[in-house]
Formats: sequence, C-alpha cells, structure tokens
Amino acid sequence: MLHLPRFKQAFLLLALSFAALFSPLERASAADTTLTYQVGVYSRQFFNLPNPGYDFTLSGPVISGSVPGMTAENIDGGSIYHVGFKGTPTTAGTYTGEIRRNYLFSGYDPDYGEDITEWRTYTWTWEVIVLPAPPAVSDLNVTVEANSSSNSIGPGVDSGATLAVASQPSHGSVTVEGGIFRYTPTADYSGTDSFTYTATKDASTSAAATVSITVNPPPPYAGTFDTTVSENSTDNQIQIVASNSPTSGSIIYPPENGTATMSGLTIAYTPTPGFYGSDSIGYVAYNVSGGSNVATIRVTVTKTAPTATDQTVSVAANSTDNAVTLSTTGIVDHSEIISDPSRGTASLSGTSLTYTPASGYSGTDSLTHRVANDGGYDEATMTITVTAPTLAIAPSTLSEAQVGSSYSESLSATLGTAPYSFSATGLPDGLTLSDDGTFSGTPEEAGDFTVTVTATDALGATGQADLSLTVLPEEPVAADVSATVAEGTSDNAITLSLSGGAAASVSVDSAPAHGTATASGTTILYTPTSGYIGTDSFTYTATNAAGTSAPATVSITVTSTAATIAFSPDGGALDEAMAGEDYTASISASGGAGDLTYSLTSGSLPDGVTLNVSTGALTGPLSEDATLGTYGFTLTATDSRGEYASANFTLSVIARAVTVEDTTVTVAEGGTPPDLYLNDKATGGPITDADVVGVSPANAGTAKIVRGELASTSSSTPVGYYLRFTPSVYFTGNARVVYKLSSAIGVANGTVTYTLTADDQQVANAVDSAVRDFVSTRQSLLINQIHVPNLKDRRRMAAATEPVTVTANGTDASGAATFGFATSLAAVESARRIAAGEDSPAAGLGDDFNIWLDGSVQLYRDDGAGDWGTFGLLNLGADYLVSDHLLVGLSLHLDRMSDPTDEDERLTGLGWLAGPYASMEIARDIFLDTSLRYGGSANNIQAGDWTGDFDTSRWMADIALSGEWQVGPDTNLTPAMRLVYFDEKVDAYEISDGAGSILGIDGFNERQLRANLGLDLSHGIELSNGLELTPSAGVKLGYAALDGNGLFGSVSAGLGLSDGSGWNADAKLLYSVESGGSQSLGANLGLRVRF
Repeated sequence: MLHLPRFKQAFLLLALSFAALFSPLERASAADTTLTYQVGVYSRQFFNLPNPGYDFTLSGPVISGSVPGMTAENIDGGSIYHVGFKGTPTTAGTYTGEIRRNYLFSGYDPDYGEDITEWRTYTWTWEVIVLPAPPAVSDLNVTVEANSSSNSIGPGVDSGATLAVASQPSHGSVTVEGGIFRYTPTADYSGTDSFTYTATKDASTSAAATVSITVNPPPPYAGTFDTTVSENSTDNQIQIVASNSPTSGSIIYPPENGTATMSGLTIAYTPTPGFYGSDSIGYVAYNVSGGSNVATIRVTVTKTAPTATDQTVSVAANSTDNAVTLSTTGIVDHSEIISDPSRGTASLSGTSLTYTPASGYSGTDSLTHRVANDGGYDEATMTITVTAPTLAIAPSTLSEAQVGSSYSESLSATLGTAPYSFSATGLPDGLTLSDDGTFSGTPEEAGDFTVTVTATDALGATGQADLSLTVLPEEPVAADVSATVAEGTSDNAITLSLSGGAAASVSVDSAPAHGTATASGTTILYTPTSGYIGTDSFTYTATNAAGTSAPATVSITVTSTAATIAFSPDGGALDEAMAGEDYTASISASGGAGDLTYSLTSGSLPDGVTLNVSTGALTGPLSEDATLGTYGFTLTATDSRGEYASANFTLSVIARAVTVEDTTVTVAEGGTPPDLYLNDKATGGPITDADVVGVSPANAGTAKIVRGELASTSSSTPVGYYLRFTPSVYFTGNARVVYKLSSAIGVANGTVTYTLTADDQQVANAVDSAVRDFVSTRQSLLINQIHVPNLKDRRRMAAATEPVTVTANGTDASGAATFGFATSLAAVESARRIAAGEDSPAAGLGDDFNIWLDGSVQLYRDDGAGDWGTFGLLNLGADYLVSDHLLVGLSLHLDRMSDPTDEDERLTGLGWLAGPYASMEIARDIFLDTSLRYGGSANNIQAGDWTGDFDTSRWMADIALSGEWQVGPDTNLTPAMRLVYFDEKVDAYEISDGAGSILGIDGFNERQLRANLGLDLSHGIELSNGLELTPSAGVKLGYAALDGNGLFGSVSAGLGLSDGSGWNADAKLLYSVESGGSQSLGANLGLRVRF
C-alpha cells in the first residue's frame, strides 16, 4: 500500500470527493469503494480515481479480481479516471479486488523540501456486492365498483416477499395487508386509477409494477333536456345527457312528429316535412352497470328561415299605395324595411309591400327589406321602376275669347317635376303660346277650336291635352219686325231682322197675348188663338256665343180666311178600271175644321163604282156591262164649318180581258212547294184552260197544271187550276215557271218565281241511288253482252265464208237498238281459203292460234228523262286450240256506258275486264265454257250543278253448259245453262257543286248471282228462190240472287230469213216476266251481213 504524506492524502480525498459530485457518469464515490449490483440486472458503475496533481504523469490503472457475468473497464476522464464493471451479474455474492495505478511525480516535495522526480504507485481495494434477483412482480388490471371499499388485490408474488406501495393512487387509497393490497376508490368516483408497488426479498427489491384499476360507475342517470332543430332539417345529431359514463342508449318513445334513430350515444332526429313546434323523444342510457331511468328530450322544431329574392317592379308615376308581393319562400312571421326608398315611401306588412313614389318623380328607386321567423331571416333588394307620368295640364277648357279682343290665359302642369315647358298646335289665327304656358294675342276668327298642348317636365316626362277654345263672334242685334198670318193657321214662321254677329239662336222674351210663339234655333213659329182675328205682338232676343241682344218687338196681324182643304191626289187620272172586275181607288183630303164629308158634285161614276162619303175611297166591282170610256167627275170635301174644297178626276174603264199577276214563292231547303192556285189573282174569268209555257232554267225542276174543284160550284165542273212544281233535288237558285191562262175572252201569261235551296243530304241520297242503279244496270248489260268464243264458235269461224260480220237489231221491249260487228283471224283465214278454192286448211298459226275481235253499241231510251243512253262493249282476245275438244285463251273487254236519268243526271263510265277462259267438249255437241275476269272502271257523275268521279274494282266468274242437237233433218234443239257471279266494289267518293260545297258519299258493293236455263228450237225451210226461212221458239227461266231481282223468265218466237251465206234477217217477239209481276212484250228486228 502506498503511503503518502498527509497533505497529499488530504488533497486526494478532496479530489475524489469533488469528482463524485460533478462527474456526469454513474459512479461510486472515492470514499465509498463498494459497488452494489443485482443478479440479472444490467448495470454499469465506476470507481472514480482522480489525478493526484498537475505535476503528475499518470499511467493506466490495473484492476485485479472479477465479478461473474461482468467486464472490467476504465475510462480516462482527464482530471478523473473511471474504473469499474459493466454487464449483467449472474451470481449473487460479495467480490473484492485491487486497483493499482502508477504515475511519475515531478515537482517540489514539501516533505523533502526539494524538487524531486520519481515513479509512485497507488493501490485501492474495491468491493462489489451482487445481490440476488428480486421477487417477480407484474402489472395488474382490476375492476372495482364505485363507492366500494377495501377491495382485495392479490399481486401473486413469491412467498416471503414483502410488498410495498411505491406510489399511491390518484383517486383512492391503498394499504398492504400481508401479501395483498386493500384498495378503496374515492367516494362517487368512477373511471380509471392506478398505483405502483414493489416486492422485496433477501434484500432485493423488485422494480415497481403498476396496478391499473377501472372503477365502474353506477348505472347511468339519464337527464331530460331541451334541444332545437330547424323545420325541414334532416339527421339532426342529438347527444344524450346521462351521468356515469354511458356507453350506449336506446329510444323508448319515438317522436310523434318525426323520426329518430339511436347510434351510440347520439340520436339522429328528422322532423316531419313542414312540421314545426314541439316534439319529444324518450330514451334510456346504458353503461357496464346497466340501464338508466327513462328520460325525455324536448325537441323544439323551429321554422325554417324564410328566403327573400331580389326583384324588380314597375309602378306608375304619381300612383299611390302600389301593392307588391315580396318574392319569398318559407313562412314569414316578421318583416321590415331596413333601407327605405329614396324616391318615395313604403310600408310593409307580412309579405305585402305598399309603395308610393314621390309626387312627379319618374326613374328608379330601391329599398331593402328583411323577412324572418323563428328560424332566422333573409334580406333582399327591391328595385322599383317608376314609369314616366303623363303630365296633367290645366285648365281643361280655355276661357272664351272674342274676335277683335285681346286674349290672355295661362297654363299649368302637374304630376311631373318642375319646371315645365309648353307647346301647342291648332291655335286660331292671332293667338300664340309661350314656352312658359301663356296664351296671348288677339283672335281673328270665330269658332270652336281644339288646341293640342304638350307639356314637358324637367325629367323629360310629357303630357298632352286637347283643350277647347271658343272664340266668340260679335254680339248679335235684333230689330223690330211685322208679320201677317191667317186666322186658324198654325206654326207660322216669322221673318226676323238680325244683324251684327251671327245669331246662334233666338228666344221669345215676352209671349203674345192672342197666340203662342215658339222659338227653335233662329226660327220663331207663331200660332194665333183659334177664332181670333186682330193684332198681337211679342218680343224676342237673339243670342250667340258672345252674348244676347236687346229685345225687339214682332207685331202681328191675324187676318180672317176660309178653311183650306187639300185633296190627295189633288186631281187627275185615276188607275184604270176593268168592266166586270173589282176596283179600288184611295182618295182623301186634309185640312178644314172637324171631320170632312165627301160628295160627288159633278159628273158620274162608272156603273158599279161607289163613293165612300166618309173616306173618299172609290170601290167596285164594276158591272160587266159598264160603259167603256173615260169618266170625268168632281169630288168635294166639306168641313164642319161648311168650308169645302173640290178636285176634278178622270177614270178610264177598259174592256174586260184576261190578266194574271206574277208571284214569288220561297221554298224551304230541300222542300217541295204546295200547289199554287192560279185563278186567285187572274181577271177575265172564268178561266177555262191553263198550260205550262216553260221552266227556266230547264234543270231547275218540272212543272205541270193540275185541276181542282171549288166547293161553291158544281162538283162536276172543274173551276180551279193549280200549278204543281217539283224542284230538282240538285238545284239551288231561282226557278221561273211561265204559265198561260185562257178564258172565253182571251189569253194571258204569268210567271211564278221559286227560290230554291238544295238539301245536302237529299243530294247525297239521290246521287247514291243513281250510282247504284248505274252500276247495277251496267252489270246486267255486261252479263248479257260480254262474249268470248267457245269451241262451237271456233268451229264456225273455221268454216266462215266472210271475214267480218255486221249486225243491227231494231228496238226491242226496252226501247233499245244494238249495232255490232265481229271478226277473227280464223274467220279471215277461212274466208281466204274458200275464196281461193282450197280444200284443206293451211298449216301454221291459223290452224291452232286465233285472235278475235267483236264489239257492239247499244242505244236505249230512258223512260223518265226521255234521253238516249248508250252502252258500248269491245271484246278482244287470243286463244289456242289445245285439241279438238279443248280451247284456252285470254280475253280483254272494254266497256263504256252513258246513262241519263229523270233527275237531270248523267253518269258515264269506262271500264275493263280481263282474264282467262276455256271451252271444252265434254260430250258430243255438249260444251262446258268457263271464264274468270278481273277489272275496274272510272266513272263520272253530272247531277245538276254537282259533279264528281268514282272508281270501282270488279271481278266476274262465268260458267256455262250448252249443246246443239239436231233432232230432225232441218230441226235443231239448243239447250243452255249458265251461272254467273259478278262482284263490283265502288270506292267512297265526293261530289261538289262548283261553289265550294263538297259532299262525301260512302262506297258500296254491288253483287249479282244469276242462274238461268234456256231451250231454243229452230227449223229450217228452204224456199223455192233459194232462201232459207227459219222459224224458232224459245223459253228461258232464271233466278237473280244477292242484289238481283229474283225470278225471271221469257218466251220468244221468231222468224229468220237468210241467203245461206252473205246475210240473214230475223224478227222476234219476246214476252218477259220478272219477280214482282213486272211484264213486258216487245218486238225485235235484226240484220246480219257478212263481208
């Protein structure tokens, strides 16, 4: 061991102590040479060796001894040297060793009293205590209830270990009882708490462990509280209020005026759309300890804040209290103007705003308003356009002016913004209007003027007024006058004396004493008192726009005069009279006093004419033997005072003659006029005959005379003649019927004018009926006349001597005549062969192939109209002789028909049919012929003034069985059976009258199914001259179904004459009968020529 001088030992101890205080490493003090470690715990500790002085030169220390599991190390710290162990001890125990350090001392040594230099060695003894491993402790998690006490917590350490509380809990207290802890939470506390503890055994103390404590709260207490949401809001999040740390909740009572859902501790509430007011939600909160009481959330649903929109309105200048509805949405409980208009005033109540612009102002103005309710408010600006006013100009009527007098008048304007300026048009000459509105000048003409004044204000607004200005003339001057009137007269016009300005009117200023004076305009009428004769007077004044004249006097002398009676007519020739006829002449008189009495004072009246003394009329009838000539006579009218007047008249009496009076009759639409009695207004009777002269226009209708009897005459004597007029159903206009009446003394013509109007429905019905008859008749003609050659005809063509055959048939029972022709390629070839003397047919086309052509024209007379109709048919085709017993071909048939009717109708049509046909000999001389044809037609209607067109489509199926049997040397029997079906569809069509009226008529189907059976018997007789005479007889029986007429039949007898080759003539009688009893008997003459 190194021994140092005392002062050096003291210095070393001081240095070690100093280093122990200030060294930054974990180390043991030099005064404490023992270091303590623990098994299993890593540690690094040092002994601190100070330098002995500035004059020392040190060398590294040397340490002896070891500690299991640890490593020795040393660190040079400058003034202090660190020596120690680091690591994790593995074995408990006490370990010792030494530390030696050499250093070179150089310096003054007080012990020696001299400077010395020498190596010295210092030795330290170290001790390391390695404690055993402490007891094992661990962190714990425990749960206790709030307000509990002395909760036992067992940490589970080794037996024999001593527990110690390292740090107390923050929210409670803990004590140690043996091997457990007793924990008591602070009263009413819940939540988390903790404390730390250690365990010590064998002087080894563990590190601190933590006990984490959860203090469960008591069951929650849910609170009732209020909340507010907005109207129409959705998913309002409401946090429930509950104590003791609730973790969830549930809704017990849902709201009545909305919906609510619970998520965690939050309720999402949505009020019913449009609802506002009070609502409630009942809920319960839960925590780990259970559920709370039921609490209520009182929800107040406030109204949604209204919205206001800027708007622009227009009002008239000078208007007041203009009502404007604010542009808002939502409920407005409160409204106010927050920025007043600058050019007017406004008030607001609810959403109704009243605005009054400043007087005279025009332009723009604005205000800002606010609308609110419990939910909030909104603001908007209203821009107001004040339209320019129409300025008012005063006065509306100008004061009167007078020609030659100075005039002044001032205008003013209102409803605008001053100052105003004025202009005018229509001023009378002499007057002007200044810009400030002052009229001045002297008018030069009188009259009523309309002055158009325009006022303009400072803002450019204008107004116009038509002002009336009367310019008065000079005042009139009335002068005295005199007048004479007759006694008993009335309304005598007095000639007045007026001068100065023209008078507009006169008036009676003082009335006459012996009569009346009435003023009207500038005329005064005077009527003396009845029976007064003498002088009278009154005064009058004249007035015009300028004023009234001074009164003037009218002096009147009433003279006596006889009463004036005037005749009407005042004389002359009266209307002539006819002997034996009625007569009336109206003659009257006026004037006089009281009633007038008439008398014949000279001359004479014709025999039978009398004078009515009260009325003056002359009446007949004249005697049939009245003397003819001119009668002159005087009639006198006398009044009650005996005054009279006379007039001279002449009356000529002419010989009796027949005359008639023209008549006009208006007929109801579509109607027929009643018979017109012609005797009624005719003279010269008795009428012995009547005839219709003519109807104009001819298509207006038909007229005829019918006779009747009058009850007052003998029943056997026809005395009445009537005109019976039947209008055409198609005619509209005036129809003139001229008729003639005859008697024993002469003849006269008269005219009846009928005003007719056609009825559209009757027109349509008549045309429809005519079209149906037309189509049906044409079908019948086609069935009877359509023709294709069969095998029998083809064989005859092959033996023909002439190429062309022409036929003509005379009038038969239907009034028809038919002309026809026929030719064919086979006939032409046969005639050529025979003419050439060839005995056998030529080979080639002519043998099997044939082209044929025939046609006919039929003329027939319409029984009703008396006009001729025509039906023409052209048949052409080509066929092929397949064998001697089979012929097939194609045919085309063209037809044209023109059909007049008794209703001024004419229908024409052009049609066609085409199709295949076949003929076969099914037994010797028995032939079966079939054909099928399809076609159509185009047709025209002429019915009075109505015209139109219609189209049809049609098809026809025909099958016939015929034979020709020779029952004797010159006798032939020809049986025939035929079945025909004909279907024709008429399309809907229109007719028009050329004046804009158009009628639509529905189409229809016309169908005929005919079956007939016939038998003809003929016998040839050769005459001595070489001609052949052939008598014949035939019978036919058939039935027409569908649109046909039922059963029909005929019997015929004929006689034919032929030269055997070139011609033949025939005559036939035909008796026909049809269903319904219709019968006819006719004769037919025919001629057939071949060439």
